[in-house]
Amino acid sequence: MGLSSLVAFLVGGPVEVTSPANLLLAQADTGKPATKAWVYQETEAQGAQKVYGYRIQVFATVYKDKAYRIKAKLQEQVDFPVYVEEIPPFYKIRVGDFKTKEDAEKFLPVIRNLGYPDAFIAETVINAPAQEASPQGQSQ
Repeated sequence: MGLSSLVAFLVGGPVEVTSPANLLLAQADTGKPATKAWVYQETEAQGAQKVYGYRIQVFATVYKDKAYRIKAKLQEQVDFPVYVEEIPPFYKIRVGDFKTKEDAEKFLPVIRNLGYPDAFIAETVINAPAQEASPQGQSQ
């Protein structure tokens, strides 16, 4: 069963997948009274392209305010970008935009030593500068 099939089963109706590479779950009104469904929505960061890569997940919670407090605390401790990824019903706090698993593995002990012993590497869509994401891009 694919992800879209699983989501369709959970919400009891069809869902639309807008792009397999740039997926983010977002809550949308179905038009029916007091009914909500989860649908996919594309997102793009300015000056970056979305590519598959790795981030380190440090925490997950169902509480949005707690997720953003942890993000703020963690952002003061590391020099990598910290993200809150909303994948209902969870808010996942993830660090970095690592192109390879090996790069993420090098940084994982640092995160664990900051007080997140259960941190792990998650394969996900990351932000890559447009030059680096393009196969034709050349380094200068």
